[in-house]
Amino acid sequence: MPRIRSIVVLGLTACASLAFTAPAMAGKSHLTGVYKVEKHVDLDGEGSDYTISCKSGDIALDGMWRIDNVDQDNDYEPSPPPGFGTTGSYLWDNLESVFVDKAEATGPGTYTFSLTPLGGGDVQIKLWLVCLPSPGPTASGHSATWNVGGLHTKSAPTTGAGDTFSTNACDDNPTEREITIANGFDFTGSTAHVNQYKRETSSPAFDTYDVSFLSDSASGGGHISWRCLEIRSNSVGSPAHKHRLVYYHKAVSKNVTKNLAQTLSVDCGDHYKAVIGTWDFGANFGFNKLWFLGMDPRPKTRAFKVLNADPTNDYAATFDALCLKDRTT
Repeated sequence: MPRIRSIVVLGLTACASLAFTAPAMAGKSHLTGVYKVEKHVDLDGEGSDYTISCKSGDIALDGMWRIDNVDQDNDYEPSPPPGFGTTGSYLWDNLESVFVDKAEATGPGTYTFSLTPLGGGDVQIKLWLVCLPSPGPTASGHSATWNVGGLHTKSAPTTGAGDTFSTNACDDNPTEREITIANGFDFTGSTAHVNQYKRETSSPAFDTYDVSFLSDSASGGGHISWRCLEIRSNSVGSPAHKHRLVYYHKAVSKNVTKNLAQTLSVDCGDHYKAVIGTWDFGANFGFNKLWFLGMDPRPKTRAFKVLNADPTNDYAATFDALCLKDRTT
């Protein structure tokens, strides 16, 4: 009988332990539910503004474009595009004639793009957003919601050459860790056109970025912009708890082949999505070297479209992604 009583006591102790730890199940991981929104744009020889949005209440992590095709216009014969030096390749004049003068998060879940084709031919472009649902998918009877700050801006005067600007560190909420999202710019208020050749995180915490533009005018300028996202959710569930976004930085060096418009990718691997794309051409940017044509989000990768307009030289460039795990902590 004493032996039996010991077994019963141990069994009751184990049950009590299970009962004590059971509420922690309310804090198990959630799917982030990240998704993309896509829009096709046809420019009939003239520029315009285009807006694309996430679902109501959701957060735009990144907005992007990709120049797919530029029709030949026999009346357009720049060598190179206006304002970009004295030599170029006629093979790529059309691709280099389309400028993105604005790509900015004009709302927490909205981007506005201003596109200017200088060549006069018809242009086909794709626009995308990567969106974080808020609230996200329901698990254990509750959903996680996320806090994103207002739009930060910083002046970006152009010099007619390569110009680099840095975002301020995210500190909207000093008690919570934040990352920089929704990188953007707006040069529509000036005479300058730009091609972006760098957007690179400058901090292991992903709360600051360096961005660089090649410009065709020293008499203009605009601003860069960004938002700050808390990586922990608001308190949810019972007992109350917070969920955390899990992410890492993936960077690769790629060889960009001479005399070719090509697509180069960064793969985040299983269980992660490439939610923010970054790149750095170093000193190898310009109308007759590397020219950024945009990028697009794919389930696990970020694909960058780049033109190497140099007929004789390959160039190395860095391509990166902020890889977000498909589940929270």
